Amino acid sequence: MREIVITKAEIKKGITQFRAAISKNLKKKQRIWTFPSGKNESIPTLRIERKEGVLCVGLPSGWNNRVPHLFCIEREGRALSPDVEINIPLDLDRRTGGALVKHRKDIWLCHRGNFNSFRGKIPKQKTLNHFEKWTVPTMDGEKESYVIPVGAVSSPSIIEEMFLFVEAVIELKEQAKLKTSIKQNEAETSKWSNWEEFEGKKSKGGRTSDGYAYEYLHGPLCNSLNKWLKRWNKEKNNNFATKQNSHVDGAIIKNGKAVAIFEVKTSTSFSSQIYSAIGQLIYYKHRHGTDSCSLFLVLPASCNFGPDQIKMFSNLGIVIIVKKRSFETLDGKSLQNVLNEMLIINEATEIPAPNVSA
Repeated sequence: MREIVITKAEIKKGITQFRAAISKNLKKKQRIWTFPSGKNESIPTLRIERKEGVLCVGLPSGWNNRVPHLFCIEREGRALSPDVEINIPLDLDRRTGGALVKHRKDIWLCHRGNFNSFRGKIPKQKTLNHFEKWTVPTMDGEKESYVIPVGAVSSPSIIEEMFLFVEAVIELKEQAKLKTSIKQNEAETSKWSNWEEFEGKKSKGGRTSDGYAYEYLHGPLCNSLNKWLKRWNKEKNNNFATKQNSHVDGAIIKNGKAVAIFEVKTSTSFSSQIYSAIGQLIYYKHRHGTDSCSLFLVLPASCNFGPDQIKMFSNLGIVIIVKKRSFETLDGKSLQNVLNEMLIINEATEIPAPNVSA
């Protein structure tokens, strides 16, 4: 039977073995990590390159009575901030996420499944359902509980298993964020307004809370887009409004309904953020838009999509816009020209979607 390691000496030994296993042939370098509380900290970090991407692992010496391990899949233009933290307590502590588990002669790095995301904790049962094929029963002190194995310390594929775990947690958090947004959207009316998004470092929970660094970059890109839309609308003297609501990042409004909706993401690769954006745009059109509402996905200039992915967006009727000096399509057509073609006004309440190849 598997059992959670609870003696301090065995825990310290297991941590040393794990860190030695993942550090083989690599040098730790001091890197600045940003936490949701807004604090920055210089932490010894491994940078592990694989075909799956680059995984950064922060290895602080210890915080209070636990030893943290910070995991971040590197993304261009994104601050180094934990996608996942596995904090291993130095004694039996079921409130702390990480745990070492003995199984035969092996020590396994595991997680109890208590994750934070977006605006609070993800219910543990939802986490266990998400990791249903991963979870295993263990003796947890005097009782049995389920944990999520990341990998055996002695496994030659421990790095690849860490990648899989971090990607699965990112997906879980994205799902939780999207479900929260949809639930709130159902509970409220469409209240269009104007405001500026937060820019800078958000404070969300304590120093060891999990968080998304891209949310810090989200505000400036949203603000830049909405300032551009307002300037464009004013210069054209259009009979429209450019507004937002609590979920839609930007919209062009006619008679209280959106004729164009903009969703801003800061991912530079085809990730779970982008999958979420597709669902959000389709739902927001249903909830807030006209039947012919045009859909735009706004990304950083460094986004890297292949021809098949670009074609898929075009087939879905979603125009990809990137932020360079100004906003433009991937093939260099200015957003101004796209909107001018789309909004051949004629005082119509509904406007056909643009025939633009993203």
